[in-house]
Amino acid sequence: MKESTGRKPGWGNILLLQVVFFIYSISSVVSKLASNQETFSLAFILLYGVDVLVLGVYALL
Repeated sequence: MKESTGRKPGWGNILLLQVVFFIYSISSVVSKLASNQETFSLAFILLYGVDVLVLGVYALL
């Protein structure tokens, strides 16, 4: 069995993890805002476009 290296996560990794969780939660908020709009209205399309953009950033991180 491979033994653990015993390295602790650095502050940068912890901060990155918190940023990723924040970005993912923003996606949920934007989706909720879009769901309150009339279907296929301009606001609906823009908010879902922002949601896709936010999820794209999340996927890259």
